[in-house]
Amino acid sequence: MPMLFSGVLILGMVFGFLLNRSSTLKKGITSIIQNDRLEEIISLINNRYVDEVDEEEIYREGINGILSKLDPHTFYIPPENVNKTNDNLKGNYKGIGLEYNIIDDTLVIVSIIRNGPAYSAGLSLGDKIIAINDVAVSRDGITMDEVRNVLRASSSDTILLKVLPYAAQQSSAFALVRQSIHVSSVDLAYLIRPGIGYIRINKFTEDTYREFREALNGLDPYALNGLVLDLRQNTGGYIETAIQVLDELFEEKRLLLTIDGKTFSKEQYTSTSGGTFEEGRVVVLIDETTASSSEIVAGAIQDWDRGVVIGRPSFGKGLVQEQFDLSDGSALRLTIARYYTPTGRSIQRDYSKGRDSYDKESEARTTDYAPLPVTEAGDTRYYTLRNRRTVYGGVGIVPDVYIPYRDYMLRANMWHVANGLESFVNNYFSTHLKDFTKYHTFEDFNSNFHIDHRILQAFRSELNEAFADNANSVWKNPQKLDYLKMLMKAHFARLIYRNEGFYRVMNEKNDMVLKAVDVLQTVQYNKLLHNK
Repeated sequence: MPMLFSGVLILGMVFGFLLNRSSTLKKGITSIIQNDRLEEIISLINNRYVDEVDEEEIYREGINGILSKLDPHTFYIPPENVNKTNDNLKGNYKGIGLEYNIIDDTLVIVSIIRNGPAYSAGLSLGDKIIAINDVAVSRDGITMDEVRNVLRASSSDTILLKVLPYAAQQSSAFALVRQSIHVSSVDLAYLIRPGIGYIRINKFTEDTYREFREALNGLDPYALNGLVLDLRQNTGGYIETAIQVLDELFEEKRLLLTIDGKTFSKEQYTSTSGGTFEEGRVVVLIDETTASSSEIVAGAIQDWDRGVVIGRPSFGKGLVQEQFDLSDGSALRLTIARYYTPTGRSIQRDYSKGRDSYDKESEARTTDYAPLPVTEAGDTRYYTLRNRRTVYGGVGIVPDVYIPYRDYMLRANMWHVANGLESFVNNYFSTHLKDFTKYHTFEDFNSNFHIDHRILQAFRSELNEAFADNANSVWKNPQKLDYLKMLMKAHFARLIYRNEGFYRVMNEKNDMVLKAVDVLQTVQYNKLLHNK
């Protein structure tokens, strides 16, 4: 009997093993067959189709076709774009640290990054680049794409430039070595009013937390009564750095974020002790391009009644992506989980009608003059954790104070005229350098430089005749003309003082920024947080 039982047991184990092996083998065969089906179709097209085809393009179209059935934020990154995409989140790129523009078929330097290779070599604004790696780039018909192709064609880190310095007769040769150029994620940090700090974050990179801490400490947080945190046009980035920024604004043991998914182990992030600005008033600025990690920040601040959110409804991206590197050097950013704000709401907009509908709904937000009706603010209501105010899920972050676009900002005639602004500014700047180099500080520039009739006429004379009616509409409307002048001054400021100069000019008359300052300085702040 013992031997019989042993035999039965052994037989069962062997049978189970074989059954499992058969099942696994069947699954493997099914997978291979399904995979071979795609390979077989592409092979037949490549070998038997009547016309020549690009096999790589067919593969990419096939990949994009598969991904189009998923959410709008899962996407494929071709091998040639992987480094650029990753560098964008790392907050740096490899280059020589200058910006250029083509003016009258001549490549002219219009901006130089401080401490970059071009700056260290002594290149200056207005210098003309004659050749790059012995290829002429200042010639009839040269295009920006051709210049970029010349730079990309070099496999060496050393770039040879032939340069004619501004107001000089003799050209000089420079050998610049590409290096990692840091691009700050904090555009601007300054005291916008006595006791009120302003910090603008353009994305959440690896360095954002350090840059935010430095910016906040530079404003002396213990002397601040209020802080404007500007997250407009911030499309997101690393969740971890967004949480670190939040941690500076909260007392310890506050739930800041929950991440959960079908195959993702639930994670929760809570604040720690020692935040630099745990008690002062906070206003967060958002708009329709505020997305992902920046919505995490705005959502946590709103859910805990930690501050007031001002602006327009945010983008509505509540999905988490992980990047998977593929064997050919390409990559897949795959959605693996959803994130939830402290109240438990998902802010992801509905994408069940497909990507086209999703994208059109995003675009429509920039042309809407009226506040988002409550009936469109999602089916689910939530309540803030301290003051029990109503907030909504499913549409991004709905601000506590809605600031619509000014009507004239969205008119086609305004933007048909403004589209030619940057090219004109670069051209005018490079040919009138003496008018700008005399300003040694932003304050000096901002107080003494004005867009006068002479500059406006120079700009108007360069506009295409097809836009004559649009120009007439702008010039006849004082609001439009003032806005155009402000934009133009901001672009000039960017060439001298980079993003800091641009946004300081724009902030002076911006409705959201002015409302934020007003709220921080008055009883409105407490009334908004208590729905009074």
